[in-house]
Amino acid sequence: MHNCWRQYRYSMDETLLRDFVYPLLRRSICLYMHLLEEGPDGRLHLPPTVSPEYGSFKQLKTPDAHYDLSLLRWGCETLLYAAKRMGIEDPLQARWADILARLTPLPVDQTGYKIGRDLSLEFGHRHFSHLLAVFPLHITGNSEEERQLAIRSLRHWIAKEGDLRGFSFTGAASIAAAMGLGDEALAYLRSLMHLIKPNTMYKEAGPVIETPLAGAEAIHDMLLQSWGNIIRVFPAVPETWQEAVFHNLRAEGGFLVSAASKAGQTTFIRIQSLAGEPCRLLTDLANSEQGFVIEIQGKRTQYILHEDRSIEIVLKSGDEAVLYISDGEEPRVIAPVPAEPGMQHFFGSRKPWRLYGFPK
Repeated sequence: MHNCWRQYRYSMDETLLRDFVYPLLRRSICLYMHLLEEGPDGRLHLPPTVSPEYGSFKQLKTPDAHYDLSLLRWGCETLLYAAKRMGIEDPLQARWADILARLTPLPVDQTGYKIGRDLSLEFGHRHFSHLLAVFPLHITGNSEEERQLAIRSLRHWIAKEGDLRGFSFTGAASIAAAMGLGDEALAYLRSLMHLIKPNTMYKEAGPVIETPLAGAEAIHDMLLQSWGNIIRVFPAVPETWQEAVFHNLRAEGGFLVSAASKAGQTTFIRIQSLAGEPCRLLTDLANSEQGFVIEIQGKRTQYILHEDRSIEIVLKSGDEAVLYISDGEEPRVIAPVPAEPGMQHFFGSRKPWRLYGFPK
């Protein structure tokens, strides 16, 4: 359902929301509502369930699994948001709000997020099902305390090497990118490259299509993220990527975004609105000593700079805004970054350890 929701958020197709996403998500959350139990603490709890791919050979179950709690919280928040957007009064709205108010917190210990209430992560876990609240749901990690908890959880998980697979490294890279750790995200992707086949695909017992696709998404997450109604441009670029360019990547809210950076600093951003939704950007342009300029359809325009340094721009459907450093001399052109010598034409040939060395 989260993937369906993302399809809606990137397209802003209201028919998709009304006729498919909302009714199906509503039915999904109804299942959880039947499972919830009130505990002696007055909180709502879930009975023992599995955390996908953790201890499957032991058939482990745990009450208040992070996986289910995070999906339930995200689902209730999303249903309330969608109902308000569509202007409907759903008879279950009060129940969803009550669940959010009384749902037990995600279980944690000194290592970070636990698998569930009575189950800590104690051995290798190839999936990040116990980190779902961080990625891809993005319902935690906003405060500095939550960010440090997420980082601690990530590093504890990935250090348990016993059952890591290719998909583990893609998840680790996207989680690191969500926390703004570009160098760490790149390190995880380089570890993945030791497992990817010469044709860029991946297999374990058989073909595993989601791993290379998730690897591609992790690269996107280093260049552009959009969640929580904010578009983040170059949120997790590694130190070694001193130049970076991307063109017409999609962002939630129905936006097409292009951007370029040089010497580790953003030089300009172009954003086109396809749906007329509110537009807020987080970019290092807001911290430029020279200041920055925003033009819409070639004319300078006003904007709001929020306390979190995000930039709010009013765009109608079809409008195109360009942001750039005030006295920037760089031409505002989208063009490929020149490849490093010897780093071209690797498809189907050279092995990744010749690029990065053997993994430690």
